[in-house]
Amino acid sequence: MVQTEEVDTTEAFRRQQVAEINGSAGEREELEKRHGEVWSNDEVRSVFEFESFAAPFAIAAIGHLLGSKESDYDKIYRASSDLALAFTGQIGEQRERIEGGLAVLNSYADDLIAEHRRHPAADLVSDLIAVEEGGDRLSESELRMLITILIFGGLDTTQCQFACAIAVFAEHPDQWELLAAHPDLAPGATEEILRYEPAGAGAPRRAVTDFAFEGLDFHEGDVVFPSTMAANRDPRVFKNADTFDITRPRGATQLTFGGGFHYCLGAALARAELEEALPVLAQRLVGLGPAGQAEWRKLATIRGPEFLPVSFNR
Repeated sequence: MVQTEEVDTTEAFRRQQVAEINGSAGEREELEKRHGEVWSNDEVRSVFEFESFAAPFAIAAIGHLLGSKESDYDKIYRASSDLALAFTGQIGEQRERIEGGLAVLNSYADDLIAEHRRHPAADLVSDLIAVEEGGDRLSESELRMLITILIFGGLDTTQCQFACAIAVFAEHPDQWELLAAHPDLAPGATEEILRYEPAGAGAPRRAVTDFAFEGLDFHEGDVVFPSTMAANRDPRVFKNADTFDITRPRGATQLTFGGGFHYCLGAALARAELEEALPVLAQRLVGLGPAGQAEWRKLATIRGPEFLPVSFNR
């Protein structure tokens, strides 16, 4: 059975994410700079496809956190996109690309570790190495695994969640205007987005013992796919669950990031990115609205718009 409390996985990640995330990857000056670089592009018009912005934003944020070189961004983005196919209904036909993407990310993680061993810096990779060298839980393989997971989660999942947020706000202009007028609502807006339209549809779990639930019998070894989307709209837990309201009082916690030992490693990073980005965009994309039919990923456990045309008053 899945525990409900959040569980720390490594000492290094607890220190970096909880104590330093808002001072590094979530640093306001850094993200404002990156927003400005994208928005100064003359190609950005009053009608544009938002996913083209979400991807480079996610790359810049995770790259800054890990201490990656900008020249590596394209390589890790393409590898992450290939690995993302593992979360669709195309695993069989796309196995070669999926395994190739994972191999590239693992190799890149090894190179990143080696570089940061030689030249430590104020970033997450150096912090994780310090813990590994101190013999505090992390092995070499665990270090590689953590970095690979962070790269993938920081790119694909984050860009999907970012696009989900804009898709929802485009359909709720009153909430967008409210956030623009009150940027201090960003934390609540972030939690409401994660509840109302999560990029993660759920995650498969394997039953470790026989049990019965709601008249259904499950046996040890059965694979179960709990829907976090359904849980996040449970009217017994959330009042007016189908209403999108960024001023919703914080009560029950949304389950988008999972729980227990499987609690999402990148939860703090995802929250920091959304909290920094959304109020900036709300003040710049005045009059945000849909500019055509969005196209969403199909049969995917990590979901979001693949094509999201929006309009605004520039």
